[in-house]
Amino acid sequence: TYPIKGLTPDSAMQALYQPYHDILRANANRVVAKLSGSDLVPADEFRGIPQVHVQDTGISALFQQAARHYAPQAQVIALQIDNDRAKLDVGDIKAKDIAFNYQYAGGEITVYQLNGKALKRYMEWSAGYFNQLQPGDVTYSFNPARRSSKYSTNDFFDGVTYTIDLRQPAGSRIVDLRLADGTPVTDDMPIRLGMNSYRMGHLTQKGGALEGQSFPVLFDSKAQYGEEEGTIRHLALRYLTEVKHGQYQGVPPQRWKLVGMEGYEPQRAIVKRLLNEGVIQVPTTDDGRYTNVASINVKDALFSNADDCRAALTSLEQQRQAAADPVQQRRLQDRIALIKALNDF
Repeated sequence: TYPIKGLTPDSAMQALYQPYHDILRANANRVVAKLSGSDLVPADEFRGIPQVHVQDTGISALFQQAARHYAPQAQVIALQIDNDRAKLDVGDIKAKDIAFNYQYAGGEITVYQLNGKALKRYMEWSAGYFNQLQPGDVTYSFNPARRSSKYSTNDFFDGVTYTIDLRQPAGSRIVDLRLADGTPVTDDMPIRLGMNSYRMGHLTQKGGALEGQSFPVLFDSKAQYGEEEGTIRHLALRYLTEVKHGQYQGVPPQRWKLVGMEGYEPQRAIVKRLLNEGVIQVPTTDDGRYTNVASINVKDALFSNADDCRAALTSLEQQRQAAADPVQQRRLQDRIALIKALNDF
């Protein structure tokens, strides 16, 4: 990369490209539909924990509805939302909103023939995006290795309903998996799964959840509609204009949910307040690049007497003052603030 801060722009070059800039901007800002009903992504309940990753949302449902319409062979549609700041509120839907919320420009829908066993194995891999809950955890968090991927590996599934039990270890979390009509998904049940081929390649490569397996291709949206016209982005725009005729009703979906948070409700409310007020932050990787990589745990922050609480605070303060690394300083400061808020002596 080349730093450009402080450089004087070439006015002749600017003038040359300005008409194209204006055309692209107008295209990005064109209104393709009106959204009514409810916002497609709820506000984050806990600051720093993207709601799009911990709750079923209308934004994934929109893209999956479009994919299902143009790839009707698929029973189940899987895709991911890469943008932690996904947002689409009631009002105008502009072309740029589609690109903002679905950031994989080349993503298409390919329909594969597989079975319930392969589907569930894929879903278990996806559920491995989360850390396993431990007693005292009051926030959901993400596996650091998965969190640092270029694209999100937390995939969402339409055409089925399911629960992700985060009390269980990775590989054993998908429970009550059913088709949309309520039929339980069994290992030998034929399933037609729509997803992008890049993800399938990742799953079937060496070390992948479906390593060494191959599945018949029943449909490819790019082959059917064109290299650009067959992308999920383009199909979503087409769906909103041609199928929904510029009117889209947002309805909160309830296809999947996370479970496993048990007890510590008063403490969870305190942590929620501290996060949302900016007093503490969700844990990050050591370099600070990736967020929410560990759950906030209150079990060891609760004290039965004032002396033990004061001793813990004194020790943490000494560690904070001695720490040279800003990330470590912040972690210790957050721990101090947490203990003070949770204990009233």
